[in-house]
Amino acid sequence: HNQVLMSIVVCMPVLAYGTAMGWISPNKALLMGDSSPSTSPLSEEDVSWMASIMFIFAPIAVFIYGVAADKFGRKHALLCASIPVALGWAVKLLCAHPIALIGARALIGFGFGGAFVVCPLYVKEISEDSICGMTGTFIIFSQTMGNLFVFILGDLLPFNAVLWILLAIPLLHFCILLRLPETPSYLIKCGKNEETAKSWVG
Repeated sequence: HNQVLMSIVVCMPVLAYGTAMGWISPNKALLMGDSSPSTSPLSEEDVSWMASIMFIFAPIAVFIYGVAADKFGRKHALLCASIPVALGWAVKLLCAHPIALIGARALIGFGFGGAFVVCPLYVKEISEDSICGMTGTFIIFSQTMGNLFVFILGDLLPFNAVLWILLAIPLLHFCILLRLPETPSYLIKCGKNEETAKSWVG
């Protein structure tokens, strides 16, 4: 049961990815309207860049985080994935200028590129064979729930209130992950058998 709970926590960046993917949809009319939180209403080109920039930076992060996960560990790589995501939401809170929003989406995309590399690794390496299939579904389930979550928030809450909640997700993930151990597979790979026993057995 601990493995299931840990897998859910580990997949929080993917939940956040789902919220970022869906965030534009409930906010597009507001951002492009006369009451836009930006200095001036966003153009179709601005919105197009906001939507696409995440997928330009994510592939770059895939290779960087892949190397980092092997060199520094799954846990540390995953912690570093939450930092650009949190920074991206913070930028959106501080400034709604089109350039700032596009830059924020680039940061978020970079973090998510890393999360999609490290989250499945971490989940697989902490899950027993008997529950591996179930915990493996948490990746896509988290993304889908993130989409749904942001649609509901966007319908019920003001623009800035939604941003505060979305900022809280990567921050909460970072704080909880600090208390979780490194995966046993990585510890054994590094020859830390005693640390593996303390973290996962005793």
